[in-house]
Order: sequence, then C-alpha cells, then structure tokens
Amino acid sequence: GWDEICPRDTYGQLMCAARSKSGRPLKCIEKYPSLEAVTERFEHHGLTVPVTTAYERLDIFLCDVNERTRVQKIEPFTDWEDVIEAVTHTVTFSTLHTGAPVVTP
Repeated sequence: GWDEICPRDTYGQLMCAARSKSGRPLKCIEKYPSLEAVTERFEHHGLTVPVTTAYERLDIFLCDVNERTRVQKIEPFTDWEDVIEAVTHTVTFSTLHTGAPVVTP
C-alpha cells in the first residue's frame, strides 16, 4: 500500500489542496505526516511492516533500460523533477494477510 506524507511543505500543501478539491481528501496525512509516524501507526497495532519512502523505491517506477532508451528517442521525458517531488511525498509498505484486524485511521 501507500500513504502520502509531508503535508506542510509547499508541494505537500499543493497535493493536499488538489486532492481535497477533487473530492478525494487525504484522510490520514495530518495524523501520520511522516515516515516515522506511518511506521509507528503499524507498530502501535502490533504489526511489523517495512515502510520506506517511494523515492527509495524509485526503481519500481522505472522500466527496462532498453525500453526507456527507445521511448526517450521518440519523446524525451523532461519532468524528472516532478516525479522526484511526488515520490518524496509518498511512503510504501507491504503486509501479508495474517488474519490480524485491519488498521484504520
């Protein structure tokens, strides 16, 4: 899964405003605004869940180098700054279903 973090910096404020305006507010971001807070949320419920920033897992967003090279020749991608900004405001986590209760905000 994933959660957005860092609601108070410039990008975070824009992200929160855009989601609220679209009718899809970020419900947990104020209560769990950081990587540490998201981790503590799971630990509080007795779950050990690996939580990392999406920036640290940027590799999951990148395609094979040959495909990336082919696409770059067709239309160069110049918005890496936007991608980096977005993924530094997102944490990812993985869980296995063990019958434990669902963690809610």
